[in-house]
Amino acid sequence: MSYSLNRQQRRDLVKPGGAEKLANEIWNEVHDRVCYIATRDSLTLAMLVLRDKYGFGAVRLRRFLECVSDHAESVRDGRTSINDIITVLKHEVPDIESFWQKYRGNSNGQTNTGAD
Repeated sequence: MSYSLNRQQRRDLVKPGGAEKLANEIWNEVHDRVCYIATRDSLTLAMLVLRDKYGFGAVRLRRFLECVSDHAESVRDGRTSINDIITVLKHEVPDIESFWQKYRGNSNGQTNTGAD
């Protein structure tokens, strides 16, 4: 990812606090992009499984995405939290934490499947 500065940004850079402001802008842009990609990729994989393994078609996949969007909005609005959702899932799926640990990504991006 490259970042080109326009004339005003170069002028602002030399002002007090200018470098910190620019660094924060870049950080926010990168953070937003990483979140978008992670969300898109996770939802794409979930939709693929729902389609291939459970026969979901376009209508049910759209409903799934709407439901995910509704839950995400509830978290953003503060009506619930990810920790609340995790608590419910832990109660209803007792071994979910061991699943998360088994399949979490390691530092080089590969998945730990426990087959080592």
